[in-house]
Amino acid sequence: MIAADRHQRLQEIADYRTVRKTLRAGGIGSLVFGALGLIGGLIPPVDFVLTAVGAALVGTGTWNILAPRPTGIIVDGLSLLMVGVYNIANVTVSVAQGETGGGSGLWIKLGIFQIVWGVQSFWRFVQFRDAFKSPATDAELLELDGMASQLWKAHEKDASDVIEFAVSGLRAMKWKCRLDPEYAFLATTGGAEVRVVSKDLFDIEDAGKVLIGKSHKAVFRIGAKTLKGTIKPESLARFQQWKIGMSLPIPIAA
Repeated sequence: MIAADRHQRLQEIADYRTVRKTLRAGGIGSLVFGALGLIGGLIPPVDFVLTAVGAALVGTGTWNILAPRPTGIIVDGLSLLMVGVYNIANVTVSVAQGETGGGSGLWIKLGIFQIVWGVQSFWRFVQFRDAFKSPATDAELLELDGMASQLWKAHEKDASDVIEFAVSGLRAMKWKCRLDPEYAFLATTGGAEVRVVSKDLFDIEDAGKVLIGKSHKAVFRIGAKTLKGTIKPESLARFQQWKIGMSLPIPIAA
């Protein structure tokens, strides 16, 4: 059971953990793309713009790996915007000069994706900007990792307080949730993302049965985040019982 005075701290630890993992993973990607940019830019004839972009990505990646901070999200976002604009501009100039390449469409799509992801970085910064005000200790991170691991080892057929659902879209993934009397502890596959929210900040809206199968389409609201996906009817019924305060969720049939 999550005590009332532990709920907020657990979410602070989860946010701190998410920012560190996200920035370090993004940092590795920035290093790889930055190194490729440097190599491509320095091959004669030298492309000074590509070289500068590559150097910026290498610097951003190194910073986010060695000293991850919420401000790194902004730097990473700006770097992605810069790369995205460069990719689109480079293709546009090439086409204007009469050069046609089979991969131009791919570079345009990649550039658009990078720009969209870069813009979203500003929203992620707003969400996690306070994550390092109260840094988590190694012991606290281990505790949270243990809680997420235990949740993913639990099976909804055996644990009456566990439900599962799947999110669709660009960030498609599976979630598990442990339903505490007043709080919900949620984690994605492998515990990549963890959320700890009070009962009033976690909701599942039934959107009707899918065309094929028994699952239901649903809208999941986890704090300020809204996701769409599917949930098994048994898990949905269990959630609904928990939401209205019933202490004994129905068992899930094998």
